[in-house]
Amino acid sequence: MSNPFDKIIGYEPIRKELERTADALKNTEKYARLGTSAPKGLLLHGEPGVGKTLMATCLIEASTRKAFVCRKDMPEREFIEYIRTVFEQAESEAPSIVFLDDLDKFANGDEDHRNSVEYVTVQTCIDNIRSSDVFVLATANSLENMPSSLLRTGRFDRDIEINPPSGEDAVNIVRHYLKGKSFVAEADAEAVAGIMAGLSCADLETAVNKAGLLAGYENSETITLRHLILGCMDIAYSVSPDSIIQGAKTRDAQLAAYHEAGHALVSEIICPGSVSAICIFDNNGSASGVTSYVSDVSGKITEVGDVIDKITRSMGGLAGTKHKFGIKDIGAERDLISARYDISRLISDNAAFGFFFKQAHYDASAEMLSRMEQIAADKVEECYSRAERIISENDGFFEAIAKELLKKGLLVAKDIKRIRRKNPTYETFLSHQAV
Repeated sequence: MSNPFDKIIGYEPIRKELERTADALKNTEKYARLGTSAPKGLLLHGEPGVGKTLMATCLIEASTRKAFVCRKDMPEREFIEYIRTVFEQAESEAPSIVFLDDLDKFANGDEDHRNSVEYVTVQTCIDNIRSSDVFVLATANSLENMPSSLLRTGRFDRDIEINPPSGEDAVNIVRHYLKGKSFVAEADAEAVAGIMAGLSCADLETAVNKAGLLAGYENSETITLRHLILGCMDIAYSVSPDSIIQGAKTRDAQLAAYHEAGHALVSEIICPGSVSAICIFDNNGSASGVTSYVSDVSGKITEVGDVIDKITRSMGGLAGTKHKFGIKDIGAERDLISARYDISRLISDNAAFGFFFKQAHYDASAEMLSRMEQIAADKVEECYSRAERIISENDGFFEAIAKELLKKGLLVAKDIKRIRRKNPTYETFLSHQAV
């Protein structure tokens, strides 16, 4: 007999918890002998496309209970009555499940509607079936504007956040989507997972399908790595395959290439293997670029030094164009905004440079704000100097990245590793601890 949870790829800890919940709903007698009652409710939440509804339907199937599904697809007055009807039907056929799909869409999504009649109705219905063997299962994209009274323990025993897949989970999901497709090398699932870091399962599936469409249009018999990477860049960064610049010699393209090479070089020296892809592309007549980082570098920051590294990486583009052309890159506004935001958070939110700044954050004098501004400017300047030193010490690696990027327009992690093997690299003496 097949296991319904086999449909879930990755997410092993969450899968295990869902399996335990399904077993408790299916075998209530076993747990009753232990003096334990079945759980009454579970809420799965996370951004769209991460598989919440799939997980919920797997739980329903494994529980063998009849489910009564409630989604908002009708006018408000009719919907209020429909909610009541669904709960009444579930209670009359208990043991059963009420599945509230996209619960956060039951009312208008803003804080002024936290006490909307839809949410009040759901709360009342949950309370009314408390003594019945009805399990309430719900999904939501966000809990931000939902009433805390609805989310409290007693109405939902447990809430589980479903994050976009990362690491081995993402690789396995990509491999799953590649099954049945005429693809040249399954191992390249790692390249896809790297570029798509932080994006949803639905985005991963769309990128793989996009690669197939590109291959079909070219009358290719297989989906190549090139097709796959182009599909990823399109979905992840809105860089269309036709916009990627190859073999360009214009000043504009050179500035973009050396800017992105600066980001990539600094990131790779600080954390080898951290760059998943780089590309330069035509953006309405001017050259732009993108450097993509793997999720464990871009998403998991736990120490002050990690933030300093991130800011240094942000400064890599500016340092790269200055190193190559001796000019300041005026197209780095996004990098500067990112660096300023990160350092400001360190100062005011995390008290990285003194607890006094944390205390003064919400009621700061003009003098205090000036001191905080000066610290922020000094620290970003130090990160920029660090990025300059890293590039200067590794000029051969930097030049090789930029030149190949100008030639091909798109480089992936394997390309970066190959280039690095041919060009000796050196660690900078200025570590983030010194900054």
